[in-house]
Amino acid sequence: MKKTAALLLCLVVTFAAGFLYAVDTSFRCGNDLISIGYSMYQIRNSCGAPDSEQVVGQKEVKEQRGQNKTDTTVYITEWTYNRDSGIYILTFEGSKLIKKEYKRLN
Repeated sequence: MKKTAALLLCLVVTFAAGFLYAVDTSFRCGNDLISIGYSMYQIRNSCGAPDSEQVVGQKEVKEQRGQNKTDTTVYITEWTYNRDSGIYILTFEGSKLIKKEYKRLN
C-alpha cells in the first residue's frame, strides 16, 4: 500500500511539474498559441517581427530526394520577443520551431 501511495504521489508531482513547465513556455500572439513545428512564416504572420533575430549555429542534415541523398546545411536561429515581464526565446532549425523558452525579468 505504501509503495502504491508513493508511486501515485511521484506521478502527480511529475505531472504537475510538466504542466507548470508547459504553462511557463506557452507563447500566444493574438488568438494563436505558438506550437513546436510552426514555421518562421507562421510565427512572423501571427506575432510580427521579433525584437531580435540571431543565427546561433548550423547543422548538417541528410535529405532524401527521390533516389538521391543530399547533405544540406540548416541554420539554427533564435528569435526573441519581449512580452509582459519576460522574454520568449524561440529556436528554429531551418525554418521550423524546435524549442520555446521563457525567461522572467526581475
